Amino acid sequence: MDEATKNALNEFVQQAISATKAAGQWSAEQAPLLVQEWLSWQLAESAAWMVLALLAVVPCALGLRMLRAKHAECAASKDWSVRLDTLDYNIASALVAIMVAGLVFAAFVNALHAVKVIVAPRVVVVEQLGRWLQ
Repeated sequence: MDEATKNALNEFVQQAISATKAAGQWSAEQAPLLVQEWLSWQLAESAAWMVLALLAVVPCALGLRMLRAKHAECAASKDWSVRLDTLDYNIASALVAIMVAGLVFAAFVNALHAVKVIVAPRVVVVEQLGRWLQ
C-alpha cells in the first residue's frame, strides 16, 4: 500500500472510532429516557385496557339485568310455552355473567400491572429484559 492509501485508511478508522464513541455517549444519555418512556407507555396501556374493560362491563351488566327481569317475567307466567323460555334466559344470563366476570378479571389484571409499574418500575424492566433474552 502506498502512503496516501495508508493515510486515507487511518483517517477513516479514526472517524469510525470517533463516530462510535459519539454514538455510545448518545446511547448512554438516551437509555434512561427510553426506559422512562417505555414505563410510561406500559402504565398508559394498562390504564387504557382497564378503562375499556370497565366500560364494557356497564352494557353487559345492564343486559344481564334485562335478561334477569325477562326471566322473572317468563317464570311468573301461567302459560307453559312462555315458561319454557326461562331456560333460554338462564343460559343467556349465565353467558353474560361469565363475560362480566372475565371483563372484571381483565380490568383487575391490568390494574395490578399499572400498580407494579408505579411501585416497582425496575422489576418491570428486569422482567421484560428476561423475556427478551429468552
